[in-house]
Amino acid sequence: MNTLKIVIGICCLIFPALAMASENDVMALEKDAMALEKDAIAPEKNAIASENDKAEYILCSVTNVIECRAGMDCLESSAEEIKIPQFIKIDLDEKKMSDATVKDSTKSTSIKSMVRQEGDIILQGSEVGRGWSVIISEQTGKFSATISEDDFGFIIFGSCMAI
Repeated sequence: MNTLKIVIGICCLIFPALAMASENDVMALEKDAMALEKDAIAPEKNAIASENDKAEYILCSVTNVIECRAGMDCLESSAEEIKIPQFIKIDLDEKKMSDATVKDSTKSTSIKSMVRQEGDIILQGSEVGRGWSVIISEQTGKFSATISEDDFGFIIFGSCMAI
């Protein structure tokens, strides 16, 4: 599946235990990953339902990770290197994010702020001494996210789709 590493990371940086998804769970989501790639090629279609359609769930996949430490250069990294899961499920109604590779996962992180603005969905939260922010384009499904602590941070890019 070319360079798409199909990894997602916001939640597992907050809950490192979520990185323990089985290989079977990951393989079961390959079909969704292919759909994400297809949607990235055809951006004329709305990737995420508009506010009127009210998508209940969003599935996101990470394509790039950049790690930055205070006083050092930023380096390209991978989700595997920073031990984050491959997929994340965002429940807009419940305002929760969880590892999509763990069936019936009881571990999730709460979305403290959710705003729809000018075609974007903006999510923010904090947990375990880390703050995070995500912006998802409803038109293209592309997202960028940051996770930060006092002396390091991650910038994460990827694609999302309504499920």
